[in-house]
This record gives sequence, C-alpha cells and structure tokens, in this order.
Amino acid sequence: MANTVNNSNNCWSLGRLPLLGMPVPKSMVALTIHRDVYGPPSEVIKMETVPTPRLRPNEANRVLVALLASGPNYNTNFAALGLPVPVFGKGVRLRSTSPAATHWGSS
Repeated sequence: MANTVNNSNNCWSLGRLPLLGMPVPKSMVALTIHRDVYGPPSEVIKMETVPTPRLRPNEANRVLVALLASGPNYNTNFAALGLPVPVFGKGVRLRSTSPAATHWGSS
C-alpha cells in the first residue's frame, strides 16, 4: 500500500482517501486569517499548515470529521475584510470574545 501521509508535514497526501484506523495527522493545510490582520482577501487569506483539531476526553459525544476538500466562500471574504463584524469578536459593538489567534476559512 502506498504511503498516504506526507511525511514533510504529516498531512494526508492529496488524492488519497483516509481509511478507518488511519491515525489523524498532526497537521493539515487550511486557509487562514490572523487576528487583527484585515484587508483585501487576496492579501490577508493565506494557505498554511496548522495543527489538526483534537477531541478532548470530555468530548466523547462528538466526532472528528475528515474534510477532504473545501475552499473560500463569501463568508471567508467577509471575514478577511472584518465585515459585518470581525470573526474574532472585536469591533465597536463587540468585545473580544475569542481567544483564537487564527480563523480557518470555510470552517
């Protein structure tokens, strides 16, 4: 069987379906928007390798879904612009409510 994990960043290789029993990779590729960096989507949305979300022991009633393809949409573009309100909860009408430093587009 061919190697289905890209060892350079431990992501699943493109074009390979994950199989039951395969370990969840340590990282994944995502479109990102960083806190306090707003502007034209073509300038602020980046494709980066980020840690894969993990389920905690107290989340036993949840599932982690393998999303094999996704892309930017209107919400991603609005998030990059900080419209109608920034995705991190900062703005005139809102207090900072999210401890996150990065938003993953299409999430």
